[in-house]
Parts: sequence; C-alpha cells; structure tokens
Amino acid sequence: MNDQDDDFKETMEIALNEIKDLMLGLDQLILALGSADPRTNTADNVSLIYRRVHTIKSNLAFVPNSKFVGLLAENLENFLSHLRDKHQQVEQSCVDNLLFATDLCTKLLLKIENNQVATVEESRAVYDCTSKLRRLSLANTG
Repeated sequence: MNDQDDDFKETMEIALNEIKDLMLGLDQLILALGSADPRTNTADNVSLIYRRVHTIKSNLAFVPNSKFVGLLAENLENFLSHLRDKHQQVEQSCVDNLLFATDLCTKLLLKIENNQVATVEESRAVYDCTSKLRRLSLANTG
C-alpha cells in the first residue's frame, strides 16, 4: 500500500466515523418530531435533522460503495427540506418513513464498514423507501 492509499483509507475512516457520530441520536430527534409537544415538533428541529443528513450526504463522497446510502440521504434531505420550507406539522407517517430510512442507512453503513455489499432485498428497500419519501413530499405540496 502506498501513501496515497493510506491517505484515502484514513479519509474514509474519518468520514465513516463522523457519519456514525451524526447518526447517533438521529432516531430520537425524529421521534421528537412526531410528538404532540409543540416544543419538539418545530421547524427548528426539522432544520437540525436536515443539517445532520446534509453533512452525512456530504461525507459519503469519501466513502466507496455508498451509492444506496447516498440515495437515501439525498431523498431524506429533499423530504426534510420540503417539511422545513412548508412549516408543516410532521405526521406519524412521515416519522415512520424517516425512521425506516435512517435504520436502513445504519444497516447499509455497517455493511460498508465490513466490506460487504447490499443485498438485492436491501437495494429494493432503498428504492421503495425513496419512492415513499418522494410521494409524501408530493402529497404534502400545497
């Protein structure tokens, strides 16, 4: 292995570690959006989640074999942007889909970390999830 390979591997490890750190607590932030408490179901919380997902998506540029996670992150980012810009109350179906997407991201990131590739079922789940997020965005357009 040469210095350039070492540098790339180190950059990838740093990116993966930052992504894992950003994923920690993301579920709790999403669950808070579904709360009836007006202090947690706010545009500020949506913006906080959006910034985390945006940073995750950016860091994926340094992670090989992250196509599916990147697709999820991009669609999560678009959906969250829509919620933030529309200042809408977040419904339970949105929370459920956000949680499913982040769980799938976590599962796929673990595979990447272990030098494994997504299964056919996981790739289908990614496409199904991104389709649901797009449909929810369209349904809430108004």
